[in-house]
Amino acid sequence: MMDLSKMKELSIGGVKLRELSVDGVKIWQAGRLPAGYTEVEYIGATGTQYIDTGITGRDGLTVEFNFNPIEVVSADSSTIIGCTTSSNQRMYVTVNKTPIPDFYWELGAGSYYVASGKKYSVNTKYHVNAGWTKANSVLTVNDAAVISIKNTFTFDDNNTNLYIFARNKGTSVDKYSHARLYDMKMWDGGTLVRDLVPAVYRDGAAGMFDLVSGTFFGNAGAGQFTAGPAV
Repeated sequence: MMDLSKMKELSIGGVKLRELSVDGVKIWQAGRLPAGYTEVEYIGATGTQYIDTGITGRDGLTVEFNFNPIEVVSADSSTIIGCTTSSNQRMYVTVNKTPIPDFYWELGAGSYYVASGKKYSVNTKYHVNAGWTKANSVLTVNDAAVISIKNTFTFDDNNTNLYIFARNKGTSVDKYSHARLYDMKMWDGGTLVRDLVPAVYRDGAAGMFDLVSGTFFGNAGAGQFTAGPAV
């Protein structure tokens, strides 16, 4: 039987190791997540799940993530991360199915901006960076600028949290995604506030574990996330 009271930790070459006692035998377990959590390659949403990041949309926020859109499930778009409280306070990254049947990138930054001609493909892994400031909001995909907007961002702090896999409208949720998320980092004014890693808890629930706060963010929607293979 595992004796957690004898657990110790150390780091060798940046890799965290934990000393465990299993039936009196000492072993070392590698990993960056606490006991009870298994890191996986990705988590997948099927169109009804989402995560509340606990971070409000505001000036000076940036995100970086890797994801794979499986399909667009809403009538016109599917949000990867975002929130909005009015027509001129949008803050999101989405994949847009307008005009049908083509797919384009869209950035919400006060108003919304569709990258005409900048198509994306389903079942393709993308590396995405997005940043929102009142002076300039930018969307970069695979290290290439897709959208750059100057002097348009009007989203002030208003206690509306950014959701992953859907858009938080304050009193409702829309624009769900059918996609896989491999990781996500969030900075507030240059300070790392979320370092999210796909994980499965011992009870089988999949979500994102935050290495900054030590918090597990599970599904706040319906159904369950799917999970990729263990890392």
